[in-house]
Amino acid sequence: MTHKHIEKGRVTVPDDVNTLTQSLQKIRRQSFKTLEKVTDDIGRRHTFNTAIAAVMKLINKILKINDDSEQAQFVMQETIEMVVLMLAPITPHICHELWKILGHDDAIVNANWPKINVFTSSQGDIDIMVQVNGKLRSKISVFPNSDDVTIKMLALAKEGVLRLTQGKKINRIILVPKRLVNIVVANFD
Repeated sequence: MTHKHIEKGRVTVPDDVNTLTQSLQKIRRQSFKTLEKVTDDIGRRHTFNTAIAAVMKLINKILKINDDSEQAQFVMQETIEMVVLMLAPITPHICHELWKILGHDDAIVNANWPKINVFTSSQGDIDIMVQVNGKLRSKISVFPNSDDVTIKMLALAKEGVLRLTQGKKINRIILVPKRLVNIVVANFD
């Protein structure tokens, strides 16, 4: 994968990473989420097998990129470098060689661990379950910083929920942050 990427030529950094396409931003978020997980797996939990599994999942995702644009090449370069750095504690020799192939003059043992981009890694959607009177009826995806009113409105607008709540009195809406919305309806069949 690294050799194929390098054969495509020099990578230019975009002026603004916010101009990346939605699919490339999603892959970039996945890269930082994986970094977050691997950092915890290696640093705190000492579970190398789950770290490797997370990296393999990321590699499978980036192998599906079918885009030769400069933006895609930037995301590939950033992600491959991240993968090499994440695997370096586990497979140092091959990672050292890959690091050199990626154009770095210094040894990988002297490279800093990649910084977790909190904005990018936490910007991904959170899935929240939506219940009506305690029974699971739907699921919504929201940004982590979505306010309670927005989350409640999204939950009430879901088709499965609308069907069960339309014309009925809603007694209350219980919100468990980042997990669950339970809509309590009176006279529910």
